[in-house]
Amino acid sequence: MPPPLHPPKMDSTLGAAFLGHSASMLLYGVTSMQTYIYYRRSQNDGRVLKLSVLVLWFLDSLHAALITAALYWYCVTHFTDVRAIEGPYWPIPVRSLAQFSAPDVAASQRRFTTNDALIRQ
Repeated sequence: MPPPLHPPKMDSTLGAAFLGHSASMLLYGVTSMQTYIYYRRSQNDGRVLKLSVLVLWFLDSLHAALITAALYWYCVTHFTDVRAIEGPYWPIPVRSLAQFSAPDVAASQRRFTTNDALIRQ
């Protein structure tokens, strides 16, 4: 009779992912609140700045959703399935698009704002 199967210890992997995700969601809440307050108080800002804030918030939301989906897949759907961690689940590579697009949007907005300020002088 084979020995009973015990689930592997996942404290250092899934536990760390859960804690990191919790901190990330806390910061996402702060970002969402800042976006809301910005739109409530930004009557004098230009369309480009408002659009860039919206795009950055959308990319942050997409990133949060993809990481949540991946964490659910690893922690709930495939809990104790060691083979599931052999390769990345699809939201992990896709989230890189959102993660690496945000600095480009911010840099484009800064260039546009700087050029606009130079033109107005």
